[in-house]
Amino acid sequence: GAAGAAERGPVWRDDPALLIVDATPHDAEVYLDGRRLGAAGELVALALPVSPGRHVVHVLAPGYRPSVQAFLVDGTFPVRLRATLTPE
Repeated sequence: GAAGAAERGPVWRDDPALLIVDATPHDAEVYLDGRRLGAAGELVALALPVSPGRHVVHVLAPGYRPSVQAFLVDGTFPVRLRATLTPE
């Protein structure tokens, strides 16, 4: 019950922050800080753990302009990024 939750303390302090990436087209490749996360279609509705601090997401697909988004994670709420690539 409530006593058990109080004994554990604030959960958010030990848990990583969460990142949700909504990108199109679905075959676009998504990178976080230079590391591949997967294709956009594979990441739909996934909340990925990310450490607090500054990060950069790149979304790339052949024939499309890349998307680059820098963001700051403070761990208080999930970060949701949306990237809709436009054809070159």
